This record gives sequence, structure tokens and C-alpha cells, in this order.
Amino acid sequence: MIRLAAMGALGPASFGAVLLLVLFGVMALVLAASGDVRPLLDGTADEWLTQDVRVAVVLSLMLAYLPAAQCWVGARAERTLRELTPVLALDPDEMDQQAARITFIDRRGHRRACLTGLAIVFGLAFVPEVVATATDDLGELPGIAILHRLWVAGIGLLTGSTYAFGRAASARLARLTRENGRLDLFDLRPWRPLGRLGLINAFSNAGVISLVLLLVPDRYAGEGLAWSLVVFVVGGAVLAAIGLVMPRVGLRECIRNEKRARLDDYHRELASLMDDTAPATGRLADLAAYKRLLDDVSEWPLDLPQLGRFALLFGLPLLSWIAAALVERLLDRVIG
Repeated sequence: MIRLAAMGALGPASFGAVLLLVLFGVMALVLAASGDVRPLLDGTADEWLTQDVRVAVVLSLMLAYLPAAQCWVGARAERTLRELTPVLALDPDEMDQQAARITFIDRRGHRRACLTGLAIVFGLAFVPEVVATATDDLGELPGIAILHRLWVAGIGLLTGSTYAFGRAASARLARLTRENGRLDLFDLRPWRPLGRLGLINAFSNAGVISLVLLLVPDRYAGEGLAWSLVVFVVGGAVLAAIGLVMPRVGLRECIRNEKRARLDDYHRELASLMDDTAPATGRLADLAAYKRLLDDVSEWPLDLPQLGRFALLFGLPLLSWIAAALVERLLDRVIG
């Protein structure tokens, strides 16, 4: 999808809009072939048909969002790499090569991720009232129901693909940081772009989760729904957290190695001073202050503001969905 967008010289938003128009066009063709356009326009369509059309629109939005999100994360990963130029020991040619391969993923890994996404989406059965029917004979299904199945398959494949590309970009940045990073242990500000990319990864995952939660069936949809929902939300939170920390894994290793090396130097210097019959008290005080500075350096480059933003990005869609469900239940009780 990233290459397709690049071929058309389209940004993530433009690419998503073009895909959405294409999907709406396919949906219109299916409805026209089924003879359902006129009933929809004059208001005489059956309730099931209007409901299926609404679901097809939502599925189309999801299907257009995922490639756009993939392109967005890829573009932000490349921008992050460029912003790290001052602290990466790469010459301009090497930087260009790495930027061109920032989202590279081998075909086998990409295929495995797509199939995993497909299996998870269908395994969770997040739209059983629409996708699942009373018959297994596709010939007896209306065209819009077949389109639902195809759209859901595409959503599963693109979900796995989007995650795989984001993971590949973060892993490459982590490797470049570990192998080529120039680290100042007491000034990590030049590495802030990695934190912003982690939040973008989490935001992308939260966007997918919030859209999928719109299609979670209501409490009458079947047994085991609550457990399916819990598994889905917890799994989504784990994926979002992985996206948050993954770009910083290489930086964490650099910080840990540098901190341990400096602590080893501190202990050697301290042992040397203590072997002296009359150690310089000023030097001992300097070493104690230096040790406190080292102890204050966290091996994980995460702070409370970043964790707060992550909780906000991931929690708001989930809380809004829960609030909507509670309001719906309250209205059911009041109205009867």
C-alpha cells in the first residue's frame, strides 16, 4: 500500500479518500446489480437492506482507514529517521538508503502477519450479526452480504499488514539507534522523535480499535460476547503498548550499556581513592554527586507525560464506547 500511494504521489489522507471512493463505487455497483438502488432511493427498502448498507459503509471506512494509517506511520517513521540525523553516525548516502528501506519487511513475514490478522478478525467474529448468516451457501446470500464478507477479509489482511509495517519501521529505527547512535547520557532531548513515533504507533492502533469497537455486537448477539470483547480490548491495549515502546528499545539498550560502563568507571575510581591512605575529600564528594546523577538516569526513556498521552490516546475511544453502551442501556430501562 505504501508503494501504491507513492506511485500515485498521494499523501495518507488523499490515499485513504481515493480508496474510500473506490470502495463506495464497488458498493454502488453491487447494489445496482442486485436491483436495490431504487428501493433505497425511494425509501421502500426493507429494514435489513438499509442496515446492511449502513454496515457496508462502516466497513468501507475501516478498509480505507487502514492503508491510510499504514502510509501515515511509514511517513512518520521516515521523518523520525531524518530528525535523528544529528545523533546517528550515518553519512548522507547511508541516511538516504536507510530512509528508503525504513518500512521494508520480508515477504514471508508480511504474509504471516496478514494471515494472522485475518485469523484474529474472523476468530473474534466482531460482526456476527452481519457476516454470519443462517446458511453457508454463498449463492443464497444477497450481494451486499457477500460484500461484507469480502470487506471483513480485507480488514483482517490489512490489519496484519499495517501492524507488520509499523513494527518493521520501529525495529529498524531501534537497530540503527543501537548500532549507530551517539548518546549523551545526561541529555536525551535529541531522541525525542522516537517518543513521538511511539505515540503515533499507539494512536494508529487506537484508531483501528475504536473503529472495530463500533462493530462489536450488542449484548443480545450471542453467548461469550463479553469474553470476546475483553480479549479484544486487552489484546488491543497490548499491541498499542508494544507500538509505544518499540522505537525506544535500541535507545534503552544504549542507555543501559552506557550507564553500566560509567558505573564501572565510578567503582574503579572509588576503589582507587579508598586505597589511598589520605583520599581527597573533594574528589569523594564529586564522585558521590556523579553517582547520584547516574542513578537518576532511567534506563527506559519514558516519562509520565508520555505515559499520560498514551493513556489518553488509547483510553478515550474505549471510554467513549463504554459510555455509549451505558447510555443505551439506561435509555432502554427508562423507555422500557
